[in-house]
Amino acid sequence: MRKFSYLKDYFNLIFTILQPRQCLGCNHFTDEIFCEKCDKLTSISISSMDFNQRTYYFFVEYNKQIKIAFSEIKFNSNRAVLFYLKSKLLQLERRSFRYDYWVPVPYHLNRLKRRGFNLIKELFADFFDELNIPCLDLLNRYKNTKPLFDKPINERKKILNNAFSFSIDPTNIKGKRLLLVDDIVTSGSTVKECIKTLETKLNCKVDIFSYSKVIDYDKKFN
Repeated sequence: MRKFSYLKDYFNLIFTILQPRQCLGCNHFTDEIFCEKCDKLTSISISSMDFNQRTYYFFVEYNKQIKIAFSEIKFNSNRAVLFYLKSKLLQLERRSFRYDYWVPVPYHLNRLKRRGFNLIKELFADFFDELNIPCLDLLNRYKNTKPLFDKPINERKKILNNAFSFSIDPTNIKGKRLLLVDDIVTSGSTVKECIKTLETKLNCKVDIFSYSKVIDYDKKFN
């Protein structure tokens, strides 16, 4: 079954590359994922802000193009778009990050099986490899929660309560500097719940990193 999934992804990628490409923003024919008019990702950079007394890093503020791109990846398994977003990261000027590990926000096993790949790991692995920061699968998501993008903050908190657990013995991680990594952070409910889980047993520094961040959640989603 796993072999069939790989073959399916391979042929989907070949088909995507060979077919006439249309801009995801306006459907005009183009050689790129987005045409020059629609592409808002050509000048991404690493930004930082305070987030509950933690440092939060992100590349680009959440916008229409980010919404379209990640929807294509998550719901249509469009690997060409994934490679496009990944290539943007690898073009960035490197800066020093002093972290012992980067920790991906975990997906539930059912979602991983359905999608066939781990979006966060595939998106960020090469970027952190170049920074010499190893990946640590520290958390499990044992609650198979539904997509939260259309849920108000209070409901998100209830759904995510106790949704994560440790996947390994955290004893040896005490005192380490960790970078929690997600694809898009909207209200911050998911990363806050992950941090709550980490802090139950760990005395360590945890900062946050994502591809995109909703700067004004109330304005965009309420």
